[in-house]
Amino acid sequence: MSKNKTDKILLSEDQQNFIRENWDKIPLLRLAQETFKNPDINGHYAEAKAIKLFIASFADEKDIAGKLKTSKFVAAGDIELTDDHKVFIRNNCLTMKPLECAKILFGDNSLTPLSREFRAISKYYEIADPTSIPKEDRIAEDVEYKPPTSLARIVPRINKYVMKNFGEGNKFLDPDNLKPQEKKNCQGLLEHMNVKKFIHQCNKYYKADDRELFESSFVNYCYDKPDLLPEEVGSYISVCAEEVTISKIEGIIESMERQLEEIISGTDSEGKRLSVSFVDAIKNQRDQLDKSKKHHKSLMSDLIGSRAKRQENKGAQQATIINLIEAVKSEEKRLELLKIAERQKMLEAEEVDKLSDMDSVVALIAGLSKERAKYG
Repeated sequence: MSKNKTDKILLSEDQQNFIRENWDKIPLLRLAQETFKNPDINGHYAEAKAIKLFIASFADEKDIAGKLKTSKFVAAGDIELTDDHKVFIRNNCLTMKPLECAKILFGDNSLTPLSREFRAISKYYEIADPTSIPKEDRIAEDVEYKPPTSLARIVPRINKYVMKNFGEGNKFLDPDNLKPQEKKNCQGLLEHMNVKKFIHQCNKYYKADDRELFESSFVNYCYDKPDLLPEEVGSYISVCAEEVTISKIEGIIESMERQLEEIISGTDSEGKRLSVSFVDAIKNQRDQLDKSKKHHKSLMSDLIGSRAKRQENKGAQQATIINLIEAVKSEEKRLELLKIAERQKMLEAEEVDKLSDMDSVVALIAGLSKERAKYG
């Protein structure tokens, strides 16, 4: 059971023979488990990846696609483009998208943006003509999204998506000199972005632009909200996903409107018929866009309202505590004043007694007794 690199896994001759005999008969996962006699192996283990590499070394691509007993298998290693491939790409990169080109060159209409063929051609497109791949069509560098796991990784995202919008250099966060509240905010955002639902949603976007829009929206909304409840984090994830959907629909509408203009410019009856269909399709997209925007607005209203109410309740609780403290302090002060007053009374009484005693002394000095002073 190992998660080490595949180059450290060496297949014995018996293992190689077993794989050759069974690779197209039993599921890949079970093949790996039986080859290494380990029921705990899964698709992420080095042993399973070593088997994929070995199968790719002797089996034909079409045989792998048709016979391998797993729908998730992708032969390991990069696709090497031939000179003919490169010539075709250079001649067509300005008028043909990478996925369309990949399907033609490899004769496989089932290819997707996650396939090795597409990725190889997409990379060469950038070499042949960097402007030929629209930003929104570029695939994410990593197929699997990996969330930030430390302050050193989360701070650059906040600076990139949030702080740059302030337009002031001193607004950028310094990961080595974070204020207590800034550190608390960053720690909260780290926890939010490592929620399974967030990672799962990110992995739905293979286009770099879609994934960046989703991530940047989430960071903008949540970077200063470390106190979010789990259900609120889930709602913000839904809000950001809706923003990606809105962006996609808007892109579709824009593209369809351009095509409609081209169709309308034609005068043939076929063009007029197509224009009616396009108008209906655009209307449907606009209806969908309207629904998506309403859903987004509803989610945001619920989020803002629930958090505001929670903050208000929290503020009321804090105010109550403060008032209680003040009341206690006031009571203590009142009692202290009473004590002081009591002491003052006692002191005054003592002074009166002293004065009384002083009169007696004066009378005695004057040669008067109480009786003489009284009766003469």
